[in-house]
Amino acid sequence: MVRSAVGLRRFALPWSDLTAVALECLKARECLDVLIDAPLLTKCSFEETSGPVPPVLWVITHTSLREFSISGSSILRSLTLPHLRTLTLGAEATTDEVSLIERSAHSLREFTIPRCYTWDYEISIDWFWIATELRTGRLRDIPPP
Repeated sequence: MVRSAVGLRRFALPWSDLTAVALECLKARECLDVLIDAPLLTKCSFEETSGPVPPVLWVITHTSLREFSISGSSILRSLTLPHLRTLTLGAEATTDEVSLIERSAHSLREFTIPRCYTWDYEISIDWFWIATELRTGRLRDIPPP
């Protein structure tokens, strides 16, 4: 687990060879940079991401990623994960997650989403119809603040 309060680029890691990362306290841009710089990742966790989400100029397609967990600032509208098997979302789930799932649902087998008491909207479940491999769905309780 790496906590990046000083900026991720200061770490001289062999990004192109990494297959798993767990990172905390990243800016949204740093999350996208990791996914671009580490094409062999099969497992990735971003916790406590922050900062503005860069405008979507292109969608990043990451073909190796099988397990993905994210909480904090959403970068999901910028991603397509065609071989994703496991997706875990943090308490800040939004409609951006639905757009990622719609692009990646055909391979999704396990999905965990929080039930947050602060939600004032509903997330569409229309994507379930294309998630033909989905075997496990979990709804986690997030206690009220």
